[in-house]
Amino acid sequence: MVLETGQVKRSGLIKPLIAALRAEDGLSKGVILVSLLLVVFAYLPTLQFDYATQDQWRAFRYSTVPQSALDRGQACATMIPSFYVLTGRPFVWMTECIEHAAVARIADFAYLRPIMLAVALATVMYLGFVLAPILGGMAFGTLAAAAMVLTPAYSFMFLQGLPAGMVLIAPILAAASFHLYSGRNREPRRKQKAVAISFCLFLSACLIYPAYAFIVVPLALLEFGFDLAESLSNRLKNLVSTLGFYFGACLFYYGLVKVTVSFIERKAGDLPVGYEVAVQLGSVLLHQAKVAAIHFVNMSPFDFSSPPGLSLVILVAFCGSLAWLGSRAPKGGHSVLTVSLSFLIISLVVLFAAISPWLFSPSQALASRHVLPWNLFFCGATVGLLSLLLRRYPATARWAPAILLFGGFLPIAWIQNQQSKLETVVTGAEIQLMRDKLSDWLDMKGWINSRHLLVVVPIRPRPPSAEKELSPQFGNENAVLATSRNPVGIPWMINALLRERADYPGVPVEYCGSDQACVNYALASSKSVVVSFSSGAEVIYGPVKPYIMDFSRMTAEPITPSVVGVKISATSVLGEYGPGGLFWSAQPGWHASRYPTYPQVITVEFTDAKSFSSVSFESQNGLVERMPKEVRIKISDDGSAWTSIASVGDICALDDLRGWRTVKIPERVRSRFLQIEILSNCGHPDILTLKGLKVE
Repeated sequence: MVLETGQVKRSGLIKPLIAALRAEDGLSKGVILVSLLLVVFAYLPTLQFDYATQDQWRAFRYSTVPQSALDRGQACATMIPSFYVLTGRPFVWMTECIEHAAVARIADFAYLRPIMLAVALATVMYLGFVLAPILGGMAFGTLAAAAMVLTPAYSFMFLQGLPAGMVLIAPILAAASFHLYSGRNREPRRKQKAVAISFCLFLSACLIYPAYAFIVVPLALLEFGFDLAESLSNRLKNLVSTLGFYFGACLFYYGLVKVTVSFIERKAGDLPVGYEVAVQLGSVLLHQAKVAAIHFVNMSPFDFSSPPGLSLVILVAFCGSLAWLGSRAPKGGHSVLTVSLSFLIISLVVLFAAISPWLFSPSQALASRHVLPWNLFFCGATVGLLSLLLRRYPATARWAPAILLFGGFLPIAWIQNQQSKLETVVTGAEIQLMRDKLSDWLDMKGWINSRHLLVVVPIRPRPPSAEKELSPQFGNENAVLATSRNPVGIPWMINALLRERADYPGVPVEYCGSDQACVNYALASSKSVVVSFSSGAEVIYGPVKPYIMDFSRMTAEPITPSVVGVKISATSVLGEYGPGGLFWSAQPGWHASRYPTYPQVITVEFTDAKSFSSVSFESQNGLVERMPKEVRIKISDDGSAWTSIASVGDICALDDLRGWRTVKIPERVRSRFLQIEILSNCGHPDILTLKGLKVE
């Protein structure tokens, strides 16, 4: 079709691949085989070690006991699909539920990882076949496809295991769609069938993961650039036709998702997620385009760190070289500069269209996985240009595939092998740290004596050594500590590691996130083990000293959380509305008994003496008339002998700073006991309440 390649029947999906392989000479077959083996080598460490990445911890979300495979599978099928349907990815959950059913312990992941490797190899083979007529042969197509599956945009999903299994199938479906649509005119009798199947394949890929389905866009651009046998006008017509076809398919996909979401909303009421599939225009789109432009310039086209601007260099080389070659063709006639500029403008527009699933979405963060189409373009363009260069000279023409294999792809595979090893080392170290800490906790029977597990989450995503070894540096989300990226997975990690211990009695684990009120309520109202996390930004107040698992110590920015043991009591309480949540502004706050008699006294006992110079009061949901008005503040070292340090006649008249009114202490004091004597409220005849209390 494009570059001096043998004619291979393009109808169908699998048979043409087999025919193309048979048509290759011995050298090309060898290059293809070695390329596949190097992909295996690149990801080999993922088959050698036990580890778990951030998305895989979801397999342990159900309980601290393994349950049966059927129970886990049913729980997953009940819990997960609705979220993905509402976010436009209704087909993406299936392999995740297979993993949840199969995995009872961390070691079980090892049995499933060969599946991901098999999918990656299938992607290399099929995408290489689709690229073959564009790049000049299946050996070149395979090299480009193999380079793409080693980029962070692809490896991130690969390393997530079967939760991303369907995601990795999306590029295969998209490539098959492009293969059929691109060859639609070769067999006119089957044109309508080819177009219909192409549409269905692309739609299926979008319903799995739109960002990966859009690899059809760079495929169309590469075909436009390398189809030197056609005139520029015909190539442009073909590009417009292809992009128009997929634009129409995208509109159908968007309409289908919106109708589905509307139906679910009518049936179920409020949506269980905080966002919807939507197209963002105007200022939001402009902001997204700026973010994308910065990412485009700074990203590495391959799996190794490169200077900023290499992506632009490849793009300009693609446009300039092919414009020059096109001007030498019999159907040329346009100036090189004019064609180069035309190519550049068209390419930029098309490449930004290739990330439309992110570009038009309300998402703010552009991640490497959103730009897989860009990585495919850079890999295909680089292989295509180098193959053209090598085949221009008799001395290198015959060995061009082997030169690119050993001179280009071999180093890339070696780098990814080291990055795969780094992934297992970082995640394995995180698991071992939690395993060791939980082991100590279990040995001390922590479920009885220390029921609050406080996880200190790191600010930095990796240990210092991993930061240095990471490649590429920009936009790479691999080899991260799961606790740094997804704190909601912390209780799942704990569940997984508790399953390894036969001496854990199965006490339920309750997760409170960073909500201190939830922690202290759970500790007081149940016998569950309560898990929370902190990034060190706030003081942790609580009646029970937490058992701390500090993952920030693995990074270059360790955090020492400020933990203050505190007990709060009051002279009177209305029902269950005690003062225990005052230090974390727990709803609905402390309520004194109805028609309170004054003075009412709040007493605070710290585990260790605390230094402070102010006491702040927060009203209950803005109901100022209910809060204390005249107060006396006292301190004590033993809870018996009290010393007055401040008094205020009207707290209600103090400046309201975001709901807080602060009483300044003339001099900083240090004490274990604090007493607040309330002599009146701000006007309500029968209710005295207080939501929050701060001592700073």
